[in-house]
Amino acid sequence: MIKKKTAGDFVYTFIALLLVNVVLQIVIYPIINRFYSSEILGEIVYYTGVIYTLSASIGGAVANQKLLLRDKYKHTNSDFNAITLGINVIIFCFLFVIALASNIGIFSASLYGTAGCLVFLRYYAEVEFRLTKNFKGYLFYYILVSFGYLIGLGVFLLTGLWYFIFIIGESIAVAYVLFKGSIFKPQPKSGEFAVITKLVFILSVSYLLGALAAHYYKIFINLYFGGDDVTVYYVSSFFGKSLDLVITPITTLMISYLSTKNKNIANLSVKKVLSISIIAGILLYIGFVVATPIYCGLLYSNLYERVFSINFIVNIAQSFSVVSSILIVLILIKYGTKAHFIVQAIFVAIYVISSTVLSVLFGLMGFAIGASIGYFCKCIMIFIISYIGRRKNV
Repeated sequence: MIKKKTAGDFVYTFIALLLVNVVLQIVIYPIINRFYSSEILGEIVYYTGVIYTLSASIGGAVANQKLLLRDKYKHTNSDFNAITLGINVIIFCFLFVIALASNIGIFSASLYGTAGCLVFLRYYAEVEFRLTKNFKGYLFYYILVSFGYLIGLGVFLLTGLWYFIFIIGESIAVAYVLFKGSIFKPQPKSGEFAVITKLVFILSVSYLLGALAAHYYKIFINLYFGGDDVTVYYVSSFFGKSLDLVITPITTLMISYLSTKNKNIANLSVKKVLSISIIAGILLYIGFVVATPIYCGLLYSNLYERVFSINFIVNIAQSFSVVSSILIVLILIKYGTKAHFIVQAIFVAIYVISSTVLSVLFGLMGFAIGASIGYFCKCIMIFIISYIGRRKNV
């Protein structure tokens, strides 16, 4: 019965996250590319990349910390409400300044900051359903987000302000939790606010490192090459990044179920995990390389030649990315947050340095090579830690 429920929860989670990604990447972004230009789409991908790097990662961190602390510290909704309010102020100010620095105007900068705050709240509000393991409700939550994105697309086509895609989509979902859920209801504050805030900060930094790597291509390529090249790289890495975006929240669900079964994880053979990872990586790579030109030809035919020229290298990075996203969960469960943080920090340093330097030398192809180096090193580090831990029986 437990296994059946667990499988059902994974299915609900997968469908929910697949739905919102399909709406964004199969419907909304291609429509923007068709009616406007790849340059405009590239700029939107860049600005949303900043939002997801900051807002989504911190929102997920706060939500997961609320889950992890429910049995360890006495805390109340008001503790987390105060934390989320403070984070929203920081996010709004940060994004507002970035927007103003890009000369997009005060009104648009305000909309941009508002969109970032709502994305943060949407990721945090997921915890409403995770606390009770109500993943049918989780699916409905993401149906609301997707429906809201489509309404926002209509407003965007009328006004030319893309911020409304996210403002409307996130608002509908957050409003649902606000009025129907319990996590935002005021309660007396506990005496653990300072401790909780510190733990939220530590986990947020760890999540930000991962998000930086996931969205760095949008930020760096836009600044160094331009929005058109962001679109080319985005389309080239579509399948890998889409799968990675789905895997990241699902691994949170994995942690909640597997963390109580450490013995099973401890008995995993490093050689067996390595073999499975290599096979999975090869299969993923073949699938990505074959599917990308087809996808590009159907929805981004104007970019076909440029996408095809970097297809084989970009998808090496995406294959390693997907495999490492699963393996890093095993490190977190078995060896704790310190090992997890060390891997993330070293990986991000290698990824950023190699992709940046090689971009200067070889252009967009250089960025793809640097990304491949970074994710390959991440996989190697995971296996080294696993091997050493196995030898020491940790």
